[in-house]
Amino acid sequence: LKQSGIAADGVFVVSFKQGTKLMFMDTIEVSGGLVNYTKFLNRIAAGKYSVDVLVKDNLGNTQSFTGLFEFDIVSALNVNIVLDKGIYSPGDSVVLNGFVSSNLLNSLKNINLDFDFEGAPRGIKLKTSTDTFTTNYVIPVNIKSGEHNITIIASDENGNYVVKNIQFNVQAIPTTLETKIDSTNYDPSGNVLFVVSLFDQAGEAMSENIKVDILDSKGKNFNSMIVETGKNSSFTLVADAVPGYWKLDVNAFGLNSNAMFNVRESKKLDAKVDGQNLVVENTGNIPYNGLLDVIGNDLVKSQNVKLNVGAKQSIKLDSLFSPGNYSVSAIGKYLGNVVI
Repeated sequence: LKQSGIAADGVFVVSFKQGTKLMFMDTIEVSGGLVNYTKFLNRIAAGKYSVDVLVKDNLGNTQSFTGLFEFDIVSALNVNIVLDKGIYSPGDSVVLNGFVSSNLLNSLKNINLDFDFEGAPRGIKLKTSTDTFTTNYVIPVNIKSGEHNITIIASDENGNYVVKNIQFNVQAIPTTLETKIDSTNYDPSGNVLFVVSLFDQAGEAMSENIKVDILDSKGKNFNSMIVETGKNSSFTLVADAVPGYWKLDVNAFGLNSNAMFNVRESKKLDAKVDGQNLVVENTGNIPYNGLLDVIGNDLVKSQNVKLNVGAKQSIKLDSLFSPGNYSVSAIGKYLGNVVI
C-alpha cells in the first residue's frame, strides 16, 4: 500500500461472497505498505465463491477490487439420511437414521453433527465414518400442516464441512369444530343463516363437506344437509315451524358442535270466500282459539274459531247475515262480494 509512491499504513478488507450474498469477511491491518493474509477454509459450506477486496489508507483514501478472483469449495462430506416414514401426524416422532461418508472415499474422524429441527437443536458425535447415527424429534401437537425443514451440519477434524436440508410433511388433523348462526331468534318461514368452521391442530381453517342435522324444539329431525366448512349456508323454516329452541347438530371427524336458535310463536289466520262460505285456515305455528270478526258491508259479526295448526274451518255466511249483497272482509283484508 503506497501513498504517492511511499509505503503507507491502513486496512485491507477481504469479502467472500456467494453471488451477491456476503458470507464472511476479514479485516487485516496494513503496516509499512505490506499485508500478509492467509485464510484456512474450514467449516465453510460448499459452493462457488468470489472475493472482493477493499484497501483503505490512514488518510481515508480507498481502492476497491470487485470479483478479484473466484474459487469453488467442494465438500468431502456426504450426509446420508433416511426418515422413518413419509408423512407424520402432530405428536409423532420423526426418527432419522444415517451415516456420514467421504466423497473422496477417505476415512473420516471426529465427526460433529448438528441438527436443527426448526429451532429445536440436537447434537451427535461420531468417532469415524464407519459409525451410524440415530436421532429423533417429537413433533409439537400444534404444528402447522405441510412441509417442514431439518437442517444438518456435519464437520470433521480436518475442517471438512457440509450443510444438508431435508424435509418432512405433517398432515392436517381436524381438531376444532364450530357452528355459528347469524341470529338467535327467527319467525316461521324465516331464512336461517349459519356457518360451520373446521380447524386443524394449528388453528388453520380446513375445507371439508360436513353433514348438519336440523332438529326442531321436540328433537325431531326437520332436515339434514351437507355444507362446506368455512362457507355461508342457509335453510328456510316452514310456516308452521314448531315454536321453541331448535338445534343445529354437527358431528364429524370425532368432533361435535351445535348451535341453538329460537323459533317464535306465530298466531296467524288466513281466510277466503268459497261460494256463501268463509273458509278460515290456521297458518300459524300454534293452535288458534278465539273470536274472528267477519265484516259484511257495515255489519260486524264475531265467530268463535278453534283450529289446530294447519286446520281449516268453514263458516256459513248465511248464518251470520240476512239475505242481501255483501262486501265481505276478515283478518284485515277484503275477501270479495257475496250474494246471500
